[in-house]
Amino acid sequence: GQNRILLTMATGTGKTLVAYHIIYRLWKAGVKKRILFLADRNALIEQAKRNDFQYFGDKMTVIRKKTIDKSFEIFIPL
Repeated sequence: GQNRILLTMATGTGKTLVAYHIIYRLWKAGVKKRILFLADRNALIEQAKRNDFQYFGDKMTVIRKKTIDKSFEIFIPL
């Protein structure tokens, strides 16, 4: 089976920051080849990309189309 993580916390408790740390550890350890981060609003995606996730730089992409460029390691769909 596939290992998945679902992170649920109350509003304003730091879900994005916790998600960043989980993604960072999995990515740096090489445990996962590709990581998908989901949010229910485009504004949250843009905020995460601009702030907490900026460290990932060119390893991360925002998916805007149905076609996915698999050369990236971290994916954030809009």
